[in-house]
Amino acid sequence: MNIVYLQLGSNLGDREQFITHAVQEVEEYVGCVNNRSQIYESTPWRVEGQENYLNQIIEVKTAFSAEDILARILKIENDLGRVRLEKWGERLIDIDIIFFNNDIIETPNLCIPHKHMHE
Repeated sequence: MNIVYLQLGSNLGDREQFITHAVQEVEEYVGCVNNRSQIYESTPWRVEGQENYLNQIIEVKTAFSAEDILARILKIENDLGRVRLEKWGERLIDIDIIFFNNDIIETPNLCIPHKHMHE
């Protein structure tokens, strides 16, 4: 089994509800949520004029590979209504892979650990 850490974020609509729904979808389509942080509020990063984000980090035990998880979380984002109009744009839900086991993965579609986590 693999351990993956995901960051969930929302700054549109009922932000807390979107995070709650995302956790439920992750449990159904990715794996068992072992731990979760409190939900915290943060200011938008790299942009101005947006609403604050609610964020949560979850630890998930899963049998899937990092690439499979990426495909699944992109589907969850899409199913929850995320529309990608601009980089760093507002979003109903955002799900990022922060860590996958202790692996370092660099492909055109995936960078683990997440390249902006320290920022």
